[in-house]
Amino acid sequence: MKHISMEMQRVKDLEPNNMSLEPIEGENGAYDLDGREQLKEFARTIQAEFPTYKFAHKSNVAMYIYRVGDQYTMGDIAFADFRDRKTQNSPDKDYRKFCVFSPNIDNGKYSYGQRENMAEAVSIKRAMTNVRKYLRPMNLVQSMSLTVHDVSKGAQRSLRKIIDDAGSVRRKIVSEETLDVTNSYSSHTTMPRTDALTLELKHLLDTGHQFVNLEFKQLLEDLFAQREKVSETKLKYADTKHMYVETSINSFGDMKYKVVRDVDVDRRLDDHIPSDNISIYTQGDLPKELEGKLAVIQMLQDGQYVDEVGYRVSDGSCYLVQ
Repeated sequence: MKHISMEMQRVKDLEPNNMSLEPIEGENGAYDLDGREQLKEFARTIQAEFPTYKFAHKSNVAMYIYRVGDQYTMGDIAFADFRDRKTQNSPDKDYRKFCVFSPNIDNGKYSYGQRENMAEAVSIKRAMTNVRKYLRPMNLVQSMSLTVHDVSKGAQRSLRKIIDDAGSVRRKIVSEETLDVTNSYSSHTTMPRTDALTLELKHLLDTGHQFVNLEFKQLLEDLFAQREKVSETKLKYADTKHMYVETSINSFGDMKYKVVRDVDVDRRLDDHIPSDNISIYTQGDLPKELEGKLAVIQMLQDGQYVDEVGYRVSDGSCYLVQ
């Protein structure tokens, strides 16, 4: 999956949006200082052809473009000169262009930043070709690519706490200078190994040995309980898959749920999702399991991960534990 260098804004953060596209009072069509009127004219031309597209202020030279009901903006439009400063050596000439920014653009001119996803045109007529070609709602892979690594981090934080708790108990019994009970607590995937000392200590507990130091006995009981928990959690973590759920609202105001199954948040996303992994539901046929977990997700904060439930991206998208 190609990295999306540009900023993709959440639509919910732009609404309600009452931005006017009417001509600026006092402007006569000449190139003004910021190009605001040229930008608005560009936006009006787009809206005339695509009435469902809406616009929101981004800067004096740029606007977000989106549809109500989508999770993310489709991209940006701008009227500006985005050349590097070192190339701007002709102040008497206007190099501003009508620009379209979209994750569907990879112009190959730049190696970083939003300009990787930029297409330029000298006129609105030519810029409309770029609008028709590139400006559309993000697909599921693109939406997931913005947040999938956050889910992995959230899941690993829960595992890391269990690992750290177990390591803390271990360090009270065995130091780094002795036969270490395990060095694998620092890894998310390697299972705890057992040495001779561990076996002997476990045997003493299992056979009812009378410990002189009862506090030490309690530490050993805690240690083996934590080791077992680490092993179980790591095995479960390795097998865990997530479902990505994204909601949208159609033109009739009905809720639609797009579900992508078998998402491995620790692996690189493929550009193509197998059709068998994608399901689309309405409110009426949404499976009970999804409905229950979505209800829990709605009570979380954005960016919060809960074991056995999942990760909330926003009020309209999340990852659920399968």
